[in-house]
Amino acid sequence: MRNTNNQHVSRTPISGLKKEKTHDWAQWLVVAVLVLAVVVTGIVSAVLKEATFKDWIASFLQNMSAGFVGAGFTYWLIEILVGNSRRKAELINKLYSRSTDVSVDALQQLHDRGWLKDGSLENMVLMGVQLPEAAFSLAQLEWTELSLCKLNKCSFFLSNFSNACFASSDLEGSKFEGVELYGTDFRNANLKGVVFENCSCDQFTRLPDGTYWATENDWTHFTDPTHPQFWSWEKPHDE
Repeated sequence: MRNTNNQHVSRTPISGLKKEKTHDWAQWLVVAVLVLAVVVTGIVSAVLKEATFKDWIASFLQNMSAGFVGAGFTYWLIEILVGNSRRKAELINKLYSRSTDVSVDALQQLHDRGWLKDGSLENMVLMGVQLPEAAFSLAQLEWTELSLCKLNKCSFFLSNFSNACFASSDLEGSKFEGVELYGTDFRNANLKGVVFENCSCDQFTRLPDGTYWATENDWTHFTDPTHPQFWSWEKPHDE
């Protein structure tokens, strides 16, 4: 459920991404099974050929050599997959850091590894993260919870934030360029100084004052402090 109340939200790690003791024994178990399979296959193959003992040994060693190459390659692939999954979890967890240097760097690494554009952060709860001056380029964050976040002076470029929630977040000075904002929730968000260029909205996009977007809406009502009817942001208070 999207929380739009003006209250402090503690920055707890995402469920399932807490640091846990790694289970390296599981990977070694996989290696042991692969080695056993190679040995058994080599013996059976050599026996079925009904060769002399010398030929049997040669055939066995040949099969073992090929088998170990395959086992090694399989283990290498498993190590890459497990390592990538672990690294992604660590970086996502760092988004909650109270140090903006750590959180922004983690976001940049997620981008560099292609984990922003592959949908890894879609439908994820990132409530209360602090990412000032961060860059969201080619990001896919549909249905992502980004309420009560510090996102001032950020760059949102050619990204998809449809149905994402920015409720009560500070977006002051940010720029949205070529961003999909279908059904996006900006209720009580600070849009002071925000620039929207070539963005796409629909009738389900929520504006800071709680109303729904329409073609006749004037964004400067929320972004330009010199507007005669400028909507003033109500900053969420800490408990």
